[in-house]
Amino acid sequence: MTIRKGSKYRFVPVLIDRCFGDVSIPVGEHVTAGPVPGMPHAATVNCKHVHVYFADGSHAGFVHVNSLEKI
Repeated sequence: MTIRKGSKYRFVPVLIDRCFGDVSIPVGEHVTAGPVPGMPHAATVNCKHVHVYFADGSHAGFVHVNSLEKI
């Protein structure tokens, strides 16, 4: 799946985020994918993780791209 910055997604954690994820995002929460200064863009350089933000703009965490479903 292609992740685009600014797009909205529903967070449904896959196994890697359930076991090793260091995020406190509720299942089903709507999040927005976005960049972090100094970090590679989403899902580039064989990086299958992306930074996500809550609706209020606060940083939610760093999650696997397979944990995001299009809304």
